[in-house]
Amino acid sequence: MYPGVELRVMRYIVAVARELHFGRAADRVHIAQPSLSKQIRVAEEELGFNLFHRHRSGVEVSSPGTVFIENAEQALRYAERAVALSRAAAAAEQGKLLLGVSPVIRQELFFRTRSAYHKQYPDVEICLSGQFSGQQTEMIMRNELHAGLIELPIRHRGLSVINLIQEPLAVALASTDPLAREGVLGLKALEGRVTAMISPDTDLSNKVVEEFLTHVRFPLSRVLRLPTMDQVMDYILHENGVGIVRDHAKRWQTDAIALRPLVGLPAIYTGLAYRRDNRSPLVRNLARLVRQIFALERQRMVG
Repeated sequence: MYPGVELRVMRYIVAVARELHFGRAADRVHIAQPSLSKQIRVAEEELGFNLFHRHRSGVEVSSPGTVFIENAEQALRYAERAVALSRAAAAAEQGKLLLGVSPVIRQELFFRTRSAYHKQYPDVEICLSGQFSGQQTEMIMRNELHAGLIELPIRHRGLSVINLIQEPLAVALASTDPLAREGVLGLKALEGRVTAMISPDTDLSNKVVEEFLTHVRFPLSRVLRLPTMDQVMDYILHENGVGIVRDHAKRWQTDAIALRPLVGLPAIYTGLAYRRDNRSPLVRNLARLVRQIFALERQRMVG
């Protein structure tokens, strides 16, 4: 039957093997020498062999002692690793996760993420901070945020980015506009119209949209850049204008404003960004979790 030498006693045995001196070994493990000697003797009796040969001139490790000590050192390393991993797991299950959320993305992404994270790690407090992509990038790199849900693309050597969803664009226009009677619209339908968009300074994804418009020779002189979605909608209502907006702007759809699918423009993306060298278990768990909860949307992007 296994004698069950405790880890504490294993540490004493290893200390003696390293020092080859009971007194120095006792100092090393912070125990009185008589107590250390006695506990090693008890262990030897339980094991059924001597770990050490004791001489007047010093201590020598026995042959079976050599085998035992090699494995004891490995057991101690495993024990230390178990403690370290357990502490890391405990750190991941408590504390505060500082998460940025861009105001221009679908806010439902945040609520899905928060709900899933809270379900798995109920003792972690998620603190929301609302900034646009550029601000979030700076805060993430200064460790003022753990991560951010942001519009893409964002390019920064220090960031890791996980694409979560792609989103089509739509045309917003007054319900009384003749175009509102169409089911789907293309860019040709907007020719000659001043077209409102959220400024790329606010919604980073609109840089991609503007680059595409330039490529297809859509006159950017006819693009009105506004800071907020509210202002885009006000322009549509009061100027009988049109706007290119994210598909999730359907929440602004009323009896006065209609949204119609817009074909021929590239989809835009939303993702999770975090500092590449961040080893926090809070961030690791967040990255793993968003890959799981947005797995279907991520498959559609590559499918």
